[in-house]
Amino acid sequence: YRHLPGQRKVYIDQMNRLAMEKYEQSIDSTFHYIQLATAALREVDYPKGRADLDNNLGTFYDAKGNPTLALRYFNTAHGIYHEIGDSSNMVQTFMNMAMVYVETGNTDKGLSAYQKAIQVGKHLKQDSIMSLLYYNFLLQYPDQFSKDSTTFYFGKIRAIAKKYKDNLGLTALDQLRAERQIEPGKIAT
Repeated sequence: YRHLPGQRKVYIDQMNRLAMEKYEQSIDSTFHYIQLATAALREVDYPKGRADLDNNLGTFYDAKGNPTLALRYFNTAHGIYHEIGDSSNMVQTFMNMAMVYVETGNTDKGLSAYQKAIQVGKHLKQDSIMSLLYYNFLLQYPDQFSKDSTTFYFGKIRAIAKKYKDNLGLTALDQLRAERQIEPGKIAT
């Protein structure tokens, strides 16, 4: 990858993708790929690669229990995505920030970030991120939605997940639906 800028960008994209894919299995592997992407970014000007790296750093620090750094990196990534017109990743960073805000008890900021993500997401042509956004929003704010709204969003999640053949998303949706039907100690009718 050292010879041509285009090859460096492909390499950076690969390292960022691996960092994101590995975070649930091994946060140490995520950091390893972050380091490789960081080194490659020193050799090329590549804003999207930098934003993806910052997004991965936000995920890393969130997993390590440092919400302040997580929010800093998610916000930096969001600013770059905004500058380069990457709306899909803007939705993702709003969602990531919302989840950190909720984890830290700042539910008002979390709700605001989710609402911003939905606003930006309404205009996406490639809308695969929206199923994850709706899922996380419903998961973290169950009382925010009426029964009819919940049913509506369950339908949107299912349609998007089917469109992109997202079997993991469909399974997660089925689990969320089942949890919503069960009240503590008894099954809802």
